[in-house]
Amino acid sequence: MSDRAEDTPLNRFVAFWWALAVFLSFGVLTVLVAGSRSCAGGSAMDGYDALVVKERDAKLTAVMGAQAEAMAGSAVPISDAIDTAAKELSAMKPTVTEVPIPGSAAAMGGAAVVVVEEEETVVEAGGEEVEGVEGEGAGDGEEVEGSE
Repeated sequence: MSDRAEDTPLNRFVAFWWALAVFLSFGVLTVLVAGSRSCAGGSAMDGYDALVVKERDAKLTAVMGAQAEAMAGSAVPISDAIDTAAKELSAMKPTVTEVPIPGSAAAMGGAAVVVVEEEETVVEAGGEEVEGVEGEGAGDGEEVEGSE
C-alpha cells in the first residue's frame, strides 16, 4: 500500500465502480444510437445503390461477352497444346552456358574448398583463459585438411 492519504481501499472500490459505470454507459449509448439509425426506415442511398448494381451488372455482362468472343476462335484442346510443346522442346539442342549447374562436377571442380577456423576462449579450472582454434591438429602445429 502507498503512503498517500487519499489512497485507501474505499477510494479504490469507488473508483472501480465509477469506471465500470462509465464503461457501461458508453456501451448503452452505442446500442441506442445504432438502434435508432437502423430503425430509421431505410437509407437515402437505396436508389443510388440499386443504380450502381445495375450498372455493374451491365459492365460484367459486356466484359464476359467480349471475353467469350475473343476466346471462341482460338480455343485449342489441351492435349494438342501439350503435344506441340513437347515436340518443340525435344527438338531444341542444349547450349553451353557460362554458369555451371549447381552440384555438377564442373561446379564442384572449379570451386575452392574454404575452411573457416573459429577461435574459442576456454576457461580452465585454474581461472586462466586459454585461446585456441577449433579443428583437427590445430594445436600440434599441423595444418588442417583443405587449408593452403
